[in-house]
Amino acid sequence: ATLTFQTGSTATPGGSDNFDSGSFATAWNYSNGNGSWGISGGKATLTGYGKRLMGNVGFTDYTTEVTITCPSTGNAG
Repeated sequence: ATLTFQTGSTATPGGSDNFDSGSFATAWNYSNGNGSWGISGGKATLTGYGKRLMGNVGFTDYTTEVTITCPSTGNAG
């Protein structure tokens, strides 16, 4: 058996977006799904379904903090 040690960084990657500019910040590096992404009233919107990721697209272990508001019955998961 082989014991392998791996190292990683605990530094939080830079990147945030308050959507006030009316366009997505350049830190957003990935999106997919069948939906149409937009920004309205300082909030990100999605018609349909999909996801957006901020940071390095090669991340495999990360934490994301978001606030999701469903104005009506919806699946936010």
